[in-house]
Amino acid sequence: MDKEREIKKTHSLVKMILAEYPQARNSDNYLYYKVIEKINPNALHRTFEYTLLNQKELGLPCFETVRRTRAKIQAENPDLQSSEPVHSFRSVNEEIMKEYARS
Repeated sequence: MDKEREIKKTHSLVKMILAEYPQARNSDNYLYYKVIEKINPNALHRTFEYTLLNQKELGLPCFETVRRTRAKIQAENPDLQSSEPVHSFRSVNEEIMKEYARS
């Protein structure tokens, strides 16, 4: 599967999960759990180490792709935003990381 198709597939899946599971809007870990559950539920029964080191073979997108996709979807869809405390926390962390990257 080419990268563009993979990203579009991930985008659709993440958007569906954010709409269906409000908890996923506030937790990237929960979101990724639901992504795994939808793509390859058998991977949930593997060890964390195995799943982490074999994402490609298991058909799973990388965690960072899911996180960035979630951020893009939430920026474009106010109805899928995280709660205000989580949104504020993420905004502060984003600024801290920008400062870190500049130094």
